[in-house]
Amino acid sequence: MLQTTDTHASTGYRLGQSIRILHITQSPDDFRLVKETLIAGERHVAFVLIHADLFSKALEQIARTSFDLFLLDLNLPDCSVLEAIPLLGKTHPSRPVIVLVGRDELHLGLQAIQAGAADYLNRNRIDPGQLNHTLCAAIERRRQNLELRERNSELEILYNLSTLLVSTLDRETLFAGILKTLTALPQLAVQARGLFFLVEEDRLRLAGHLGHIEPSPACHKNLKIGDCLCGRVAKTGALLISDNCRSDPRHTIQAEELHGHIIIPLSGHGGVVGVLCLYTATGVRLSEENSRMLRTAGQLIGMAIDNVRLFEEETLHANCDALTGLINRRCLAMSLEKSIALAKRFNRPLSALMIDIDHFKKFNDTCGHLEGDSLLLKVANFISHEIRGMDVAARFGGEEFLVLLPETNLSEAESIAERIRQVVASGAEVTISLGVSCYSPEDGDGNDLLQHADTALYRAKINGRNRVEVYGDTPFFTKV
Repeated sequence: MLQTTDTHASTGYRLGQSIRILHITQSPDDFRLVKETLIAGERHVAFVLIHADLFSKALEQIARTSFDLFLLDLNLPDCSVLEAIPLLGKTHPSRPVIVLVGRDELHLGLQAIQAGAADYLNRNRIDPGQLNHTLCAAIERRRQNLELRERNSELEILYNLSTLLVSTLDRETLFAGILKTLTALPQLAVQARGLFFLVEEDRLRLAGHLGHIEPSPACHKNLKIGDCLCGRVAKTGALLISDNCRSDPRHTIQAEELHGHIIIPLSGHGGVVGVLCLYTATGVRLSEENSRMLRTAGQLIGMAIDNVRLFEEETLHANCDALTGLINRRCLAMSLEKSIALAKRFNRPLSALMIDIDHFKKFNDTCGHLEGDSLLLKVANFISHEIRGMDVAARFGGEEFLVLLPETNLSEAESIAERIRQVVASGAEVTISLGVSCYSPEDGDGNDLLQHADTALYRAKINGRNRVEVYGDTPFFTKV
């Protein structure tokens, strides 16, 4: 056996690396012939040749050690070579098998290739150059096939990820799908948990997580750019691998259990827009192929985040009043339709407040339109502050506002309206009038609810303003 120090041009095996070959033959003479031929012919690769005289013994050796290539004699006493080839394919997938045949058995060599062998050789006409070339060529084909398989796998992952990224513009659905997709990849050897951060000014905001229970995500909610591993990646824009959270000095957040990390920068048009943190067992390494794939995935995800933000900005502009930030009439119509449907289906109360600023035209004429705009914003803020997160406030037009109050009966809505009236009267330069109505099954649709609130508002106006009026079956009454 010849050991060399250079690299073989075709196989890619380097400095001191050897190709381990298991020669399965019952003939000691054939084994000796192959061994001597390899010694005579090798110039650039170190071969290690191991002998097994039975296929059953070969399987025992395969269970104990790994081989790069198998040489099979056509005539094995305990197994047909056409049965042995697929069995070897199961135990050592993608390892090439080369069959040695006699001069009268060349047709069986073709059958062996059909069964999965990489090649066959005529043992009666074997020479050092041919044997060396055949073995090295088989190893190189295997290397190229593995590389192609890995590249195809990488492209499939990126294709599936790209399909996910264009399937939704809802950020919660998108972030959850990304975490589930990447944590499910077997080649990454990551755990089924992860953290998703968005860059916002000088901080990282935790935008999503998978497989965590509190308080683990809680300690990540106030990260600055540069802090711990995720902050460092947000600052540098470089993929980071940490194989041990306790021994890595860059990992400054204390962890209860031992783990490693793969931290992926998410790069958008303006730089790093987010960070994806995956968890691994300790000691996990990442191949260059997988590193390249994750860097590309980070770029795709970063562009998807840009698209989501752009969509959200456009949606906000389309659905919100530019001055007050409340939803506009268009968005109100959709919210009203949904609220009416829920109230009908589950027989739950739904109330509405129609609000108008008293003498707003006079204020505008006296103080100017800029002050008028400031007043509209102030009143809108008062309204937003006094209602719940489930409620819907809209600028209905001009100096009018509308509030939808799900799960709120007429009496409760009246109390809310009175509270808003008092807050505006004490905190703004003007007063407001409010009309209150509650949806009834006898009402046709949402327009009836709004019409009734508007009728109550009109009554508040003619009764002197700065008051709440309630629409109902009984005559109107006044709240001062």
